[in-house]
Amino acid sequence: MRKIIAVRTIPTQIDTTLTQKIDTYLAPFLRRRVFSGCIMIIQAGNVVVSESFSSETSRFSSNTKFLIGSITKQFTATAIMQLQEKGKLSVKDPISKWMPGYPRGNEITIEHLLRHTSGIPNITDKSIFPDFDDTVESSLDELIANFRCCELEFNPGTQHKYSNSGYDLLTKIIETVSGRNYGTFLRESIFNPLGMKDTGVVTYDEHNLATGYTLIDEDIYPAVKARMSSVQGSGSLCSTASNLFLWDQELHRIMSNSDYAGILSREGLSEMFVPGEEPLFDNPKEESRYGYGWTVSKDGSEVWHDGMIPGFNSYFVRNLDEKTTVIILSNNDYACQTFDDITDIALGKEVALPELPQEKTRLTEGEYTECLGMYKVLTGGITYSLEVSKQDDCFYIQQNDNPKMHIRPEQGSNTRFFRLRSPEIFDFVLDADGNVTGFNWLPHNDFIKRVAE
Repeated sequence: MRKIIAVRTIPTQIDTTLTQKIDTYLAPFLRRRVFSGCIMIIQAGNVVVSESFSSETSRFSSNTKFLIGSITKQFTATAIMQLQEKGKLSVKDPISKWMPGYPRGNEITIEHLLRHTSGIPNITDKSIFPDFDDTVESSLDELIANFRCCELEFNPGTQHKYSNSGYDLLTKIIETVSGRNYGTFLRESIFNPLGMKDTGVVTYDEHNLATGYTLIDEDIYPAVKARMSSVQGSGSLCSTASNLFLWDQELHRIMSNSDYAGILSREGLSEMFVPGEEPLFDNPKEESRYGYGWTVSKDGSEVWHDGMIPGFNSYFVRNLDEKTTVIILSNNDYACQTFDDITDIALGKEVALPELPQEKTRLTEGEYTECLGMYKVLTGGITYSLEVSKQDDCFYIQQNDNPKMHIRPEQGSNTRFFRLRSPEIFDFVLDADGNVTGFNWLPHNDFIKRVAE
C-alpha cells in the first residue's frame, strides 16, 4: 500500500493550531486512504491553512488541478448574470426566447433553470435515464436531445428538484446569446480577468491534473473518466485551490466595495445569493434554499456548493458572518464524508474524533439474516435501490447494477456494519417485533427504508 503523506505550503498567516486540529481529525481517514487532496481555509481574506495530502508517487499542492463537478454551476450562473448586466438577456426570460420550440419553453424561465425549479428531469438520474452514458462524447445538442421531450416532473416554479439538465440548457443559452462556446466565454469573461489560469473545461491532457480514484469493494482504482461534453455547464470545470482562492477574493471585493468594478456588480452578485422560496427536494426540513448556482442558508449568512464527478469530490463554502471560506478538493469520490467536519473545525466548532470500527469475526448461525433484502434511497432528487446480501460468510451492499461493496459486521454491535476504507456506517433499525425497517446511513445521516421484495 502506498503511504499517504502531507505536504504543507506555508501561507503568510498560517494557523498552526487549526492546521493541527485538521491533521488530527484526518489521521484515521488517511490511514484507510479515505482522503487525499487539498484543503485551504481562508479567514478575513488570509489563507490560514493550506495542506495537501497525496501519495508518495503523486505529490499535490495548492496548484494541482482537480475536477470540481457541480461547483461549476456557480460559474455558469455568473456567466448568465454577466449577460443580464450587459442587457443581452433577463433571468425572467422564458427559455423559448433563446430556444424556440423547446417543449413548454414559454413556461420555463432562465431563473427556473438557475434555481432547479423548472421540472425538467435530471439527465444524471439513472432511474429516469438508465441508458445515459456520461463516458461517451456528445455534442451539446445531442445531450439536450436526451431530455428535451421528457414530460416535466412538476409545473415550473412550483417545486425544487436538483437537475443537471437545467444547467446544460443554461450552457446552450450562454452560447446562443454570446456567440461563443461555453469554455471560451468563461475563460474570457471570468477566468482570465481574475488570473485563474488553471481553471477551465477539463480536457484530461491537462498539465498537473490529479488522477481521480474510486472505491470498488475494498480496493481503490482509477475512476472512469466522465466526458465533459456530457456535463457541460453543470459540471465540466477543473480548478485548483489557489485559483478558487482568487475567486473567493473577487466575491469578497464585490460585496465589500460598492465602487469596485468587478466581474459582476454588487447587485448582480447579491441576486445570486437570494435564497429561493421552494424547500430543497431531497431535504424539505432543511432551512437552506437554492440561489443561482449556490445553496444558501435561510438567513443568507452562508453559501456553498459541493461537486461530485467520477473520481473527484469537492466543496466550496463561504461563511459570511465568520468571514471564513473552506475549499476542499479531493481526487477520490468517497471523501465527502469528511467535508462537513472539516468546515466545522474551521469555524471553531468542537468535532468528535472519528473512531475506527473493528470487525466482528465470530458470528452465530443465521446472525444478521434479518438485514438481508432490498432498500430504497432518495437523495438529491435521484432515486436508486440498494440490496444487502450474503455470500460465503461475507456481507455485501450493492447499488442498482454497480459492483457489490463488502461491508463488515462491527464488533460490539448486533445491528451495525462498516466499510473498511470508508467512514460509512450502516446501522440497521428494528421494530418491536425484531423486523428490520431500514438502516441509518452514517455519516450521511440518511435513513434508508426497507422495501417489499
